Parts: sequence; structure tokens; C-alpha cells
Amino acid sequence: MSHSFKPTSLRTRVLVAMLVIGLLPVLVIFTASHFIIRRALEDGAYGVLSALAGEVGREVQHFSVHVQADMRALIRNPVLAGAGFTMEQRFEEIREARDIYELFADVTLYDTNGTIALSTTYNYWENLRYTDWFDRALRGELVMTPPARILGVPGLFVNLFAALPEIDGARYILSARVPFARLQRVLDRARPSRHGYMVLLDGHGNVLSHPDAQQLLRRTLGENAAQWWSSAPQGLYREADGRRMLYVARKVPVSGGGEEWPWVLVAMMPYGDAIALLGAQQRILLVAAMLTLVAVYGIGVYFSSMLSRSLVAAAKVAQRASRGESDAAIPESGPRELRLLAQTFNRVLAEVRHHREGLENLVAQRTARLTESQQQLEKLTAHLRAAYESMMDGVLMLESPSGNVLAANARFSAMFGIGGETELAGRTLEEVVEQVRDRLAERREDPFRWQYYSTHPVEMAEEEWELVKPRRATFSTYSAPAVDSGGRVLARIWVFRDLTQQRQLEEELRQAQKMEAVGRLAGGIAHDFNNLLTGILGNLSMVEAESVSAPGRNELIGAARQAAVRASDLVRQLLGFSRRSQLQLRPCDINRVIKDVHELLRHSMDPGIEIQLRLDPALWAVSADPTPLLQVLMNLCVNAMDAMPGGGRLTITTKNVRVDAEETRQGLDAREGDFVYVSVADVGQGMSQEVQSHLFEPFFTTKEQGKGTGLGLAMSYGIVRQHGGWITCYSELNRGTTFSIYLPRAPAVEPPREEKPREAPVKGGVERVLVVDDEPAVRAVMANILKRYGYTALQAAHGEEALHLLGENPGCADLVLLDLTMPKLSGRETLRRIRELNSTLPVIISSGYPIDLASFEAETGIRPEGFVQKPYEAKVLAQTVRAVLDGRGKGLG
Repeated sequence: MSHSFKPTSLRTRVLVAMLVIGLLPVLVIFTASHFIIRRALEDGAYGVLSALAGEVGREVQHFSVHVQADMRALIRNPVLAGAGFTMEQRFEEIREARDIYELFADVTLYDTNGTIALSTTYNYWENLRYTDWFDRALRGELVMTPPARILGVPGLFVNLFAALPEIDGARYILSARVPFARLQRVLDRARPSRHGYMVLLDGHGNVLSHPDAQQLLRRTLGENAAQWWSSAPQGLYREADGRRMLYVARKVPVSGGGEEWPWVLVAMMPYGDAIALLGAQQRILLVAAMLTLVAVYGIGVYFSSMLSRSLVAAAKVAQRASRGESDAAIPESGPRELRLLAQTFNRVLAEVRHHREGLENLVAQRTARLTESQQQLEKLTAHLRAAYESMMDGVLMLESPSGNVLAANARFSAMFGIGGETELAGRTLEEVVEQVRDRLAERREDPFRWQYYSTHPVEMAEEEWELVKPRRATFSTYSAPAVDSGGRVLARIWVFRDLTQQRQLEEELRQAQKMEAVGRLAGGIAHDFNNLLTGILGNLSMVEAESVSAPGRNELIGAARQAAVRASDLVRQLLGFSRRSQLQLRPCDINRVIKDVHELLRHSMDPGIEIQLRLDPALWAVSADPTPLLQVLMNLCVNAMDAMPGGGRLTITTKNVRVDAEETRQGLDAREGDFVYVSVADVGQGMSQEVQSHLFEPFFTTKEQGKGTGLGLAMSYGIVRQHGGWITCYSELNRGTTFSIYLPRAPAVEPPREEKPREAPVKGGVERVLVVDDEPAVRAVMANILKRYGYTALQAAHGEEALHLLGENPGCADLVLLDLTMPKLSGRETLRRIRELNSTLPVIISSGYPIDLASFEAETGIRPEGFVQKPYEAKVLAQTVRAVLDGRGKGLG
């Protein structure tokens, strides 16, 4: 639904512009004053809190000094400290002293064993003989304890201990208990604001004074209060309920009788109390802004009316003309701009009258053409319907979202043996499904996957259906949406193609082929084989280059050379099984590969084995080489079938998974990310833990001799790892085995493939080349090839000999041709030392394994100027040498 908005008038725009210009300075002043006043109020609040914290801190120190002074006066009392007085007299004196010294809640006299001799109250008796305070008092110290609770009595108390002089041969300890409530009242009265309060903490963060009595002796404000509040003496603190408080903290040193306690006094004020005056100031500024707005509005109304009066009059005339009044015209008077506007409008109106008749004629012509086009469209529709009915493929169209049949050609009816087109049209999806379901080899509840396409309407899909009636047949089923020009899905079309004959031919071809798994071969064997092939190919290419010819000579050399090239391809494939070859990666649909494996197996496997495919139709693509992946799946399926000699069920499953950090701990090779999951599960004999521990080792097998090499799983493990994934196994004896493969999801956009450069003509030279290789045959071939192209070839059997030659005669070589796999000193170490001797000497490395120079540089920190892979022909070696010597070989390889 579209909305039309009335455009603003010129008068309104002028008025709005003046309001904006008038209000802008007011907003700037309002914002600046808001921040300045807020800052001033915060600084003033900090000043009040600081002064109050200092005053109350002195009161806290005075309290400590006062109670200790009273205690010293009490122990000098002659009745308590002198001889000749009875215990009754001393008891009376203690009672009078408690009443005289208002700070003391009770006074107690202990003997040296910590037993009460006299006390004004016996309600809170406890034996203090083995406390540190009692021992210090026996040594003659005046001791004040930290505040503590008494069971059953609210509030905190401070105890003071002091020894009396020896009386009649006995010593006594005088104890006075002082309530902390007096100091609490001082702190409660010292409120920095209406909702502010004072908090007193000891050095461990325990609350000694707080408006809320429930907080006493709790560590409400942190574990290391003294250190924390001292490091941040003022600032903003957020309470547990979220309320923000301004605070100022002061350290209050309190002496406890020879021991100083680092108490902390914190004065707190709610942030709202501190900036309460800010609201009044804002209201004043708001009133000023409103008055300014009214004044600017009045001025704007006056000036906008003056500017728009003439334009409004012209607009009224234009409205009359739009209603069809032919005599409407704007008076050509007023300011120059309005006169020009009136003249232009009047000319346009005259042209409109002139062209009206021509427009009516044009409409009549277009109507006639539309009628003709309608007739042609009906004719074209008839042609399309004839073509649709004559198609060899069956076509079914269902309306979206109802699922009712819109159309079905005669071929569809014949393929499924159900009612003709006229009988199917208008039927519901349930009726069609009921007829089709009985004809499928595998019964499906929703063969058309209508529920899936209801949530994925624009998806296209292709699958195969197996029919058992009216005849056994295989259909390729393609489904796609029918959309209008706006992209809205109107219907879904199914196209059925009969593949029965094609599948029969493929089955005959597959049965004629003999599948054999090629295991993983050791990399060293492949390297040695490449060295031999290097000698063969090199010598053959040299012989071909000779001018001497004999009858049949070229044919024999060509046959030998072709055999060597085929052997080189075989080695390259074997290197792939040992994860040393470069894969031909491209976007790959694993479901398609699995279906290929299924087709290869289902006609040659034991009839007692059932294969189930549980494939995710929305499976992600992977970047892979389909051929080795097909071989991996084939190995796993063959092993699964061998594990079920009496028959069973083989299940292949695919789905999209996201591996998180927790799941990566379940396997050494696992990592986070998006992966395509493939599993091959059987219900066979299973494996023991001992067998599983050797599962992926080369040449390990549990099969009979002659039925397995032990290389299949080792090869599969290497291929999956080379694709960036991993493989796991779970097995239980007599329950079955499940192999799980994880392959990384392919990126959305594949990088463009680089075009191969044109092969340059082979040129020679006169430079000196040092050939370093431990194989005499390879070394001789390389030297002969270089000499054939005009170079001077020096030879070294190993790295140490090459370094000796270069050290004795630094200028003896213009280039080094270095093998990477050598005894004594490796090729990598030899390359490093050559760089130390002469950093500008170009080096070409060679190996039977494919080498990526960027990866080689990342691994060793050194980048050679070129690379040739064994086996190679003479022209390849000559081209690489010439390119490096000419300075074109940086990174060649």
C-alpha cells in the first residue's frame, strides 16, 4: 500500500528555516550550561563530602583516645589498685565506676587464669586466658580489641584490658566493655545529604558502622577496603541496587594499645542529591528557549506570508487548469519572475489543448494493436500446448501453495499409468500422491517433498525415482518453481525423464569393470621411482634430439617415452594416496558422489545387504577432488559389506554440521567451523578396541590373506586429511561400525583459474651450472642435458661437496641445480648454507614431490628462484634454467 504525502509549501519552509536558525544558539547554550553546571555541582559535592569525612574522622580518633584515657584512669583507682580493700569494696567501686564512666557498658575483674573475680554483669562471661589480648595485658600493656559482636546483644562492642598492680600477692586483669553505639550515633547524625550516609570499615573491609544494622561486620564494599579506598579517595560508586553514589574516602588511623588499625571512613552522597539544582537551572533555560521560539515563530509567520502571497495566487489558477477549465490563465503581472512563470504556463496550456485530439487518436490505435496482440498470444499459447503435449518427458504442475494440479501432460499420465490430463486437472495433492506412492519401489510418505518446498519455495532439485508399476523404470525427476516477473512463486513444475535404458547400459558397463583399491605407498619409494624415471625420460629426450636416425628408431623411442610418461602419471597418483600430490579441487556435491558409489555397488553387492541413503538435500558444497573421494567412500562401503557376510543394512548419511570449541576436544584433528558430515554405518561384526587402535596403520588388515592389502583405510585417512578434513570410527563388537568423515564447507565464490602461459621456445646458454644430486644416473642425465644446450655442467654428489666447491671457488657457478632429498646434508640445509656463502647465487630445487614455493618459503624462510619436479624432460629443465638465468624465474615452479 502506497502513501501520498502533501508537499510542504514555501511559506512553511521559510518558517521552519527561521525556527531552526533561532533555536540553534539556544540549544548550544543550553547544552554547554548543562555540562558546566553539572561539573560545578559534582565538585561542590566532593568538597562537602571531603570536609565532612575529615571532621567525622577526627571524632572517630577522639573516641579511641577517650576510651583508652578513661581506662587508664580506672586502673589508677586506689580502691582497685591499692591493698587493704575487700572484694565487696572493690565490687562497689566497680559499679560506681561503670556509672561514672558513661562509655563503659560493664566492668569485669579477672584473675591471671582468665576466671572472673568480680563483674557488673555475668551475662556475657567467657574465659579469656588464652587470648592474645589477655596475654598482652598480663605483660603490662593497655589493650583495646577491634569491634565485635556479643551473642544475643545488638550492636558492636570494644573491650579494653589492663593489668592492676599486684594486690595481696595476687595479680588481676581489669576489663571494660565499651558499646560502639555512641560512635554509631555520631556517624548517623553526620549525613552529607538527605539520602547520604557515612560508612566506617576496618582494614579487612568489614563494616563497623552503617545505617543498615544488617550490614555490620559484612564485607559489603569489597575484600581489601583499606587498600582500595586509599588508592581511589574519591569518585563514583555504584551500589548493588544500581544507585550511583558520589563518595570521598579518608583513612582513619586508630591506635589499639600499641597497635594501629587502618580504618577507612567513606562519606557517600546519592548522585541525584548532588545535582538536584541542575533540574531548576534546566527549567529556567527551557523557559528562555520557549520564549525565543515564540518570538522567532511570530517573525517567521510575518515574513513567510509576505514571500508566499503571490505564489499562492498563481497556484489557485493552476488548480483551475488541472480541473479542465480551458479559460484558466495566470495574469501576466507582478514581479518579473511571476510574469515569466505566467507566460510559460499559458503557453503550455495552449499546447495541451492542441495535442488533446492527437492523444485520443493515439489511444484508438493502441487499442486496435492490443486486440491483435491478444489474438497472436492465443495462437502462441496453442502452439506451446501442442509442444507441451508432444514432449517425451512427463510434466506435472502444482499450484502454490494449495498443491492442486494445474496441468499434467499425456506423457506423465502414461509414465505413471494414472488418469489423463483432463482427469488430473483440479485434483488435490493428496489424491495424486496416493496414486504415485503405490508405484514407487521405495514407499515415500511425501514423494513430491511438498512440505519441504513449502518452506524452500525457490529451491530447485534433481533426484531419481524407481518405479515398480506399471513397469519397472528409473525416472530422473527435476523440480523447479514457476515465478512471475516479481519473483513470486505461482506454482511448482516436475519434469520426469525416463532413464531406464540409460541405466541398463551403465549397469552393463559397470559390471564389466573390476574395481580394486590402490593403497597408500611409501613416499620414499615414489621418490626413488621418480629418480629412475628422470634418468629414463632425460636420456630418451636426449636421444630424440640427436640427428642420427635408423629404421624404426623413432617409433621405439616414442613407445619408451610414452611408457615413462604413463609411469610418471602413476607415481603422481600414488603420491596422492600418501598426501603428497596436488588435488584438482573444485566445488563438489558429496550427495552426487554418494549416489555414484551407490550405483556402483547396488548391482554387484550381496542381495542380503540393504543400502539406505539419508542425504540432506540442502547439503553444502565442499572444495574437493571427486575421484579420490569416491575411492574413499567405495573403500568404506566395501569394508562394511565384508563385515556383514550374512546380510544386513548399510546406511550412508550426510548433513551440515557446525563444530564448536567444545566438540573439537573429542578428536585430535577436529577444529571449529562449518563442515559437511558423511557417515558410513553397518550392522556387522564390529571391531575390538585393539583392532581400532591400529585401524589406520598401513598394511594392517583383519581379512584373510589375498582378500585385503591393509592399505584401504590408510589411503582413505590420507585423502580426507589432504582435503582439510578428518575421519573417525566408532565400533562395538556384534553391534556394527560407523565411520564419520568431516569435510570443510567450500567458500561461496571459487577463485578464477589461472590460464597457462604459452610455452616459450627452448634456448640454451654458456653459463656454468652446478648439479647437486646423490643419484649418479640423475646427475649424469642432468649434466648431459645442460651440455646439450651449451652450458658448462659441474657435478656434486652431495651437499657437502657442493659447499666445498663453492667455498674454494666462489665464482665457479652461475646457477645451482639442487636436489632436496640427499644423504649427509639435506637439500634444505645445503640451500641455507649456499645463501650464507653467496646470497645472489640463483638456485633451482628439484624433487619427486610437488613443491609450492610460497609454502616452502613459509616453512624454511628461504625462497629458491625456481623448481622442477621429477621426472622431467630435457626441454622442461632447459626452459627453467634459462628463465632463472634471465631473471624471469623469481618464484618459478
